[in-house]
Order: sequence, then structure tokens, then C-alpha cells
Amino acid sequence: MDSKKPIYKSIPFWIVVLILLYSSLGFFTVPYFAKNPLQDFVSKNLNSSITYKSFKFNPFSFSTTIEDIELKSNDGTPWFHSDKIYANLNFWQTIFSDFSFSSIQFEKPHYRLQTENNSAKYPQLSTQKSSDGTDDFALYIGEIGIDKGSVDYIDSSQNKTINLELKQILFNHQKFTTADVDTNFNLSFITNHDEKANIHGTLNFAKLNLIADWQLENWKVKTVSEFISDSENELMGFNEFSGQIDSNGTVSTTNLVNNPPLISIQNLVVSNFKANPNDEQHPKVEIPRIQINNATLESEKNNLTIESISSTDAKFSVTIDESYQLLMKDLGIHSSPVENESNPSKEFSFRINNINAENTLLKTNKLKQSETFQQDFTLQSLEINNLTNQDSQKATIATLINSGANQNIDVSGELTLDPFTLDSNLNVQNVSIEEYNSWIPEAVKLSVEKGVLSAQQKVSFNDKQFTSSGTLGVDELKLLDNNNELFLGVNNLSINESSVDFIQKSIMLNQIQINEASGNLTISEDKQLNLSGITNNEENESNSSEKDWLIEIKQIEFVDGQTRLLDKSISPNYSAQLSKLNGTIKGLSSENLSKADVDLTGLLDEYADLKINGQINPLSDEAYTDIKIQVQDLGLQNFSAYSGKYLGFPVNRGKVDLDLSYKLNKNILKGENNLQFKQLQLGDKTNSKEAVNIPLKLAVSLLTDGKGIMKINLPVSGNIDDPDFSYGGLVIKAFFKLITGIVASPFKILGKLVPNGDNIDLSGINFIPGSDQLSEAESNKLNAIDEILKKRPALILEMSSNPNSVEDIQAIKQKSLLQKLGISEKPEFSQEIELKPLKQQFITIFGKDKFEEAEVQFTNENQLDKAIFSQYLWEQLINEEHPAEQLQTLAKSRLQIVQNKLIEEFNISENRIFLKANAEIPADSQHIQFSIAH
Repeated sequence: MDSKKPIYKSIPFWIVVLILLYSSLGFFTVPYFAKNPLQDFVSKNLNSSITYKSFKFNPFSFSTTIEDIELKSNDGTPWFHSDKIYANLNFWQTIFSDFSFSSIQFEKPHYRLQTENNSAKYPQLSTQKSSDGTDDFALYIGEIGIDKGSVDYIDSSQNKTINLELKQILFNHQKFTTADVDTNFNLSFITNHDEKANIHGTLNFAKLNLIADWQLENWKVKTVSEFISDSENELMGFNEFSGQIDSNGTVSTTNLVNNPPLISIQNLVVSNFKANPNDEQHPKVEIPRIQINNATLESEKNNLTIESISSTDAKFSVTIDESYQLLMKDLGIHSSPVENESNPSKEFSFRINNINAENTLLKTNKLKQSETFQQDFTLQSLEINNLTNQDSQKATIATLINSGANQNIDVSGELTLDPFTLDSNLNVQNVSIEEYNSWIPEAVKLSVEKGVLSAQQKVSFNDKQFTSSGTLGVDELKLLDNNNELFLGVNNLSINESSVDFIQKSIMLNQIQINEASGNLTISEDKQLNLSGITNNEENESNSSEKDWLIEIKQIEFVDGQTRLLDKSISPNYSAQLSKLNGTIKGLSSENLSKADVDLTGLLDEYADLKINGQINPLSDEAYTDIKIQVQDLGLQNFSAYSGKYLGFPVNRGKVDLDLSYKLNKNILKGENNLQFKQLQLGDKTNSKEAVNIPLKLAVSLLTDGKGIMKINLPVSGNIDDPDFSYGGLVIKAFFKLITGIVASPFKILGKLVPNGDNIDLSGINFIPGSDQLSEAESNKLNAIDEILKKRPALILEMSSNPNSVEDIQAIKQKSLLQKLGISEKPEFSQEIELKPLKQQFITIFGKDKFEEAEVQFTNENQLDKAIFSQYLWEQLINEEHPAEQLQTLAKSRLQIVQNKLIEEFNISENRIFLKANAEIPADSQHIQFSIAH
């Protein structure tokens, strides 16, 4: 009997069979049966379909290899691909303990991550969870590895598309577990811009705790800006960014789902940073290097802490428009509380312990009249310590600004951000003001040719309010008017103890000293004063409910000031100069009850002494002036062009003393102009069409005494609120009225030169009617005329006679008739009168018939009324007398008598007495009429 057993009865045979069966099931059956569950899982949880080239399972090593795997979303878009996925299952540990893999490896995985409308478009992950809780299970993976992975990130959620490609992704995670164990991982990748990133550390998946170090190398600023810019790729008005970021730090968190991470930056360096706008007038930024050290972002506490920020050689360019507004777009930054679930209303806070900037260049471009003016400022140093937005926390600031050779601005002080306050000391040294002409408002038609500013000020900003106090000085100041001619020059202007307070709306200046100031007032050919062209005549609307500013200036001191006036509107040009102006104005204030004391002295045209004293209040709403101006020995030859053009006579020589008093109370102006002319001599009459027609020379002769002195008092008054008010018009009107009044009635003025002359009519004298004899009273008038002519040696006396005086006519007629009647005096008309002389003369002239008719006329009841009849005869005979020849003879005799009396008795030169032809003179005028000539 064969001792051999059949092979199927041997144990090795069945072992082989089992192995073959197991292998068949493992190698072929498992992949087949795994296909459907895998597809179901991908479809339900990833909303996608899965394809692969091969699915291999090794039943001996319990490893699975899937090659050329690809996941596509339901719309057919592929979003994941890997050349090979290898997973090695720990079978026995999985059977008896947790689900466990010894290794999971991905070769060249590629992941497409695309977001749209703030949600994932690819992959479209399902948010459904198992109701039986089977999602929670224990897992252990000895090693997770990704080799040569890549990610396409596409973000279309911000109305723009952001593309970022991550390549050469290397990932390794050792001993990953869902248990409460810290495990190590390492991740690195490179972007399509060759930007490198690395993060490595530990992860506790059970607690979702993360502690890791991270490093960024050669990251482009443009890449970062694409994630935080708007839909137009603009960030804070900039749309072009360049530069490189290198940084490292740590990130840590506990319970990542509920608590935001704590991010620390050990070092962040931005190199060659540039930010350019799409508008040339928008600010530009260029920083070769900026470094941030030891920054910590505590997202849970909404807090950022930075140890230090430093930069070197930064450049900023800004543009200021004509309204002094910085040209830049809305930054799009609006401060608001940062909310999260654990602290829904906590505001974001930050602290920067130190900011240090060296050699920072600020380029300002000031726009004015369609031109651009550039000014450079160099912040040689800027240091800010303890900068924070926490309540009332103070930071210190110090900076040194240079705007040119030896032009320094030193600022130091303290500031708080919440609320914003700044208390600083400002020290300005040798700043050239002419470099800031573009900052002068367009309405001000002045420019600075030269000037050096120095100041020491304490400046405070508080709740949008501003205060400043300290000293200020300007040296070698020269201002030009809109004709580019010198308007004002000041050798030195100093303000001591100034104070400006925007809260109280007050400006307090202790003392202003103006040394060697010089000004030019120019009247152009078209009669425009350069002073009127300094500002535009635009009324500024103001809110009457707003509090008015209080302005107080304790003292203004003038030292050796001078002003020149040039009038180009007249030919030859008029020029005058005020020099050696010294004195003070004390107590200027905008308060209505306050009055400033004025005490000034100077020289007009080098030799005329000027004194100004009194009180003024030019700053108050209710104007007040009580001022006296005195000038001694002012030469008049410079005024010759004016007098020739407007008065008709040039000035050949002369001086004047002025004593002017003016009072202005609210709107009423009253003035007294006392003028004393000395040795005034006028030239020949001009042909000026603008000259007033007044006998000026005669008026001067009337008013000038024997010593060559002419005194004039010229009062003026007016309402300055009157639209037609003009000071010059007031003076001219008063002067014209004075001169015409003097010439029209010269003896009213001349009478004041003799005792009781005001009560005597010196315009003529009367004789005894019908004779050339003077009464004693009339003879005394000649004494007064003699005294007047001696006191007014330039005057000429003109005389004319009145040959038609009613009194003279009657007297001569009566004298002639009496001679004819042969009687010595006029008869009395009564019943006893002797009619014979009258009868004979009447019959001789009129005839006997005429006499008899008259006699019948005056006879009543055969009785003749001799009284009435004799008066009738007398009147008829008187009317027949015609004394014209006697009157002319009498008139000539009277003129000769008065002339001889003045020449012979009073020794008046015959060259000063002239007889005028008899003109038509009213019959009731004086017998001899006097007039004045020169």
C-alpha cells in the first residue's frame, strides 16, 4: 500500500491554497469591491467623481497603491490629481485598537482651490454629518508625506480674480494621531514667483493645538497686495507695488476652532519697497529698507504689539492742492471695533515700543495757478516711543527736519492717539520763507523775495483744537507786490511771548518789535494803490453766531522805520518819504472798550518832524480813533505837481506846519486841520483841465501876513458808513468852500486883522451925501485899511466909485435947485410959505399956463392949499434937475481924495493902490467900493 497521502490531504497544500485564495481575494477582489464605496464616498462628501489608472492592494503588507488618481467636480472640472497615493495599513493594530496606518504618501499631488462669493467652488465640500456619530474615530498615521506637490489657488470672491500657484510642496508629518498627543510636522513650498515659505512645529489634533515656526523668504510685496487690494487692484490709492519681504516668526493656538492664533513676528524686513499710484498727484512711497522686530498679534485680545520699527532713506512724495488739501483717494479705512464670539465689542489695540526713521525725504508738490512747486524736507531723524491707541497712553516723539542748508525744524514732545493730543516743543531755525511762496493764498497778491524765520513755540493739539505759545522772529524780510516791486521790508521782526488758542479763540502777543521796516506805497498810472491789490475784494461770509476772536497786542515798537510813497498817476511823479519812524503802540485789543495808546515820531522828506499821538482801536467792531498828527516844516515843492494839476497853480516854494486832530467814534468822523503855510509862493496858472476854478493866488495873498505866514483851519466831518464817503472828498470840499468864501467876502477875513474889525464893514466907505467930505467914522476905516495892507504886503487895494448913489443924486439936485431959488435951505411946506421963488422957477421951466393949471388943482372953495401946492412945485422942479456931470465929477473927486489920503497920510505905496473904472454898481452901494487883488 502506497504510504504517500494525496496532496490535497497535506497541510502545506491547503496552506498554499489558502495563501493563493487570500492573495486572489486581496489582490483582485478588494480593489474590485472597494471601487463602489470609494466612488460613493467621493460623490457624497466631495460632490465629485473619481477616476484612477490602477487600484492595488497588497494583502500581505496591507498596503494600498492608487495610481494616476483624479477628482472632478460635478461640472467636470478637475480639482485634484496625484501620480500615486500609497497607504500602508497597520492591520493588527487596526483590528485590536485604533484605525492605524504606518504611512500615507502622495507623489506629485496637484490641488485646485477656487473660491467664489466667499465660498469654495472647487472642491464643493458636503457639510452633512453622520447622524450615528461615525465621523468621530481614532486614527493614527505613522508618517504623512507629500512630495513635489502643487496647488492652484484661484480667488474670485472680491470682484476680481487672484491667481497664486504653489509648487514644490513638501510635507512631512510624523506620528499623526487624533489622540491627545503632540506630533511633529514640516511644510515648505515655493510659489510661481519663486517665493519660499516654510512652517514646522507640533500639532495636537485632539485639542487642535498648534505651535510652529514659520519663515517667508523673497516674498514679493505685489503678491501680498493682490490679496488685500480692492477690485481695481488698488490699496490706499496705490496700484503698483514692488519690493521684497523676508520674515520669520512663530504661530501658536489652543483649540483652533474657537480661538484665533497668536502670531509672532521675530523679524520682518521689507526691501526696496515702492508704492506708486495711478494718479501722478497721489502720494508716492519708496523705502529701501524697513524692519519690524518682535511683533505679536493676539487675535483673541485684538491686540498687536511691536517692539520696534526702523527705516532708512525712505522717500515720500505728496501733492497739496490750492485749497491746502492733500491729494489722495479715500483710504477705505474706517475705524470700528473688531468683533468675535468671545469678545464681541472689544476694539483693536496696538502698541509700538519704538519707531526709528533715519534720513527720510518728504517731497511736497504744491499746486498754485496750474503750476507745481516742489519743496523737499529731510527728516534726519524721527523717533517715537511707546506709541499706542490705548486710552490716554502717552508716546514721546522727537524729530529733526531739514529743509535746506542750515534750515532746521526740531520737534519734540508727547502725543496720545486716543483721544488724539499733541504737546510739543517746536524749534525753527533759519528757515528761508521765500521757498514757501506757493503756500501763500491765491487771494493774497504778495510774494516773498527774502526772509529768514526762527521760532520757539510750544504747540498743542487737543480734540481738534490748537494752541501755540512762544517767540517768533523774521529777519531780512522782503515782500513784493503783484507788480514784483518791493512792498514791505523788515530787517528784523520779533514777537515775544505769543499765544494762539483756538479753543478760547484768542491771539495774545506780548511785544512786537519791528526794526528798520521799510514800505512802498505806489499809485499806478491808472490811479490804483498797490495796497488795494494785495487781497481780492471778496466778502467772507461768517456765521454771526460764532464767537469772535479776541486779539490782544500789548505793545508794538517801531525802530527806525521808513515808508516811501510814489505816485505814478501824475507827471512829474510825486515821491515822499517817511523815515526814522520810532515809537510804540500799546494796548491793542479787539474788545470794544479797549483803546490803544499811540506815540510815534519820524521825519517826512528828511527834514519835517512828525509826531503822532492819541488813542486808536482798529481791531474792535466799533471803530474808535482820537489821534493828533503834527508836522513841522514840511517842504511843499514836492506837491507842485498836485497843485498845478488840481488847483491850477504850481508851488514854487514854501513849507507847512500841520496840526491835525481826528476823532472817529463808531461811524462818525470829525476832524480839525490846522495848517500854517510859510513863505508859500505859487507859480503861473497852468492849463490843467482838472483844475478847480478858484482864485487861489488871491486867497493865499489874503491869508498870508507880512511874515509870509498863512494859517488855515479846515474842519471836516462825515459818516464813514455812507457809500459816498471819501476822506479826500471831504477835505477838498471843505477847502473849496473855504477859498470861495474868502474870495467872495475878503474883508470878513481881513477885518480880523484889526481891533474890532469884525464889526466894521471894510468893503467900502461913504461920504457926506453930495460932497467929498468924510465923516470921522468913515475916515477911521482908512486907518483899518492901512493896517491891513501893512499886515498883508502882497495885497493890492482896488477902488471904484459909485456915481449913482441915490443920496448923492438927491443932495446934488437939491443944492442946484436952492441955488436957482436963491435960498439956502429946503423950505418948510406950510400955509405961510413964500411961493414967489418956487413960482418964478416953475413958470420959467414949465410956463405960466402950467402953473395956473396946477394952482387951480390945489384950490378948494377959493382957498389955495399952499402947503401941498408948494411941495408939488418943489418935487416938479427937483425932477427937472439932471446932475449926471456933477455926479461923475464928485465920484472922481472922492476917489482922488481917498487915494491921496492913503498914499500921503498912510504912506502906502502907490503901486498897491489902483483905481478901477466905474462899473454898474447898485445905487444903494457905498460911495467908494474896495476890492482886493494880488
